[in-house]
Amino acid sequence: MIDIYTDSQSLIDMFNTKLSITFSKVKAHSGNKFNEKVDKLISTAYGDLNLMINLKTDNMENLLVIPRWKNITIDKNIRSFIKSLSNTQGFEQFFNQNRNSKKNERKEYIQECDQHAKY
Repeated sequence: MIDIYTDSQSLIDMFNTKLSITFSKVKAHSGNKFNEKVDKLISTAYGDLNLMINLKTDNMENLLVIPRWKNITIDKNIRSFIKSLSNTQGFEQFFNQNRNSKKNERKEYIQECDQHAKY
């Protein structure tokens, strides 16, 4: 699920009325003309499609444990990461409480939350 917060009601209305997204799984290199076209465009723009992403781990040599969250290496200050995660989870728990269910349905409340959720 993707949540996007904005203070632009016209943008919200435009997406709610004009946007329809459908995802379809296509087997890679299966002869699907659109898949092949995208592969060609990407290879033209970015070159080798088999590039490896190398993380700089020089600063992690002395660590006994490499910190991870959901199997992703945490590459920033652990304290600020935990603070940000805690704030996000706390806001989500508050937002999803039963006493807020009526407010959750109102667009004004979501816009109000947008102003306070920029952390």
